[in-house]
Amino acid sequence: MPSYLFDAYGTLLDLSAAFRIAEPRLGARLAPVLERWRATQLDYAWLAGLSDRYRPFDAITRDAFRDSLAAEDIVDEGLVDDLCNAFATLPAYPDAAATLQALKSRGDMCAILSNGTPQWLQASVDHAGLAASFDAILSTHAVRTYKPAPAAYALGTARFEQPAAAMIFVSSNWWDVAGARDFGYQTVWISRGNTVWPASVEQPRMIAASLTDILNLAAPSPPRG
Repeated sequence: MPSYLFDAYGTLLDLSAAFRIAEPRLGARLAPVLERWRATQLDYAWLAGLSDRYRPFDAITRDAFRDSLAAEDIVDEGLVDDLCNAFATLPAYPDAAATLQALKSRGDMCAILSNGTPQWLQASVDHAGLAASFDAILSTHAVRTYKPAPAAYALGTARFEQPAAAMIFVSSNWWDVAGARDFGYQTVWISRGNTVWPASVEQPRMIAASLTDILNLAAPSPPRG
């Protein structure tokens, strides 16, 4: 039976929901704060991984919120608290529950493989009503690094005791898909927001507009040898 590994943030869980609470306070500044925050969050995570100076994802996210607001001359620790609390209870995208339920009904194995802390992931999965769909929730906190480090992707093969080529990794983040493919997974990119796959990067096995499209994806062939 196939095993599916899902990125969480932006793939299953709607990141934009965290900022809806900030819209009344930020107004027109919401868009630049949101764009800067996501880039800063990823930069801080990658720096922590590359420099071998690990910091938990919730702390990195808090710093990214604070610094992105400061770039707009906003100092509001209460808003930072509210954003972090919202980040821990994100709703699922509309296509997530039905897709996961369909995979489970076929007997497929499903897991989250995310940079998020175990506490935040569990809180959001419970809040979104997705907990029953997963055989495992894998956090890179266990290996003290972040995707796209190979050690992060190895959590999936270790948990399911399968070779990477026999598993399917699904993410809306192109860099995550590229890292998973380099590790050896079959990969699917969910192109939320009508974004375009980078022309200079090898394409994944499947590019889909919605999670439901993966239900038509054939299972990986068993590795030879």
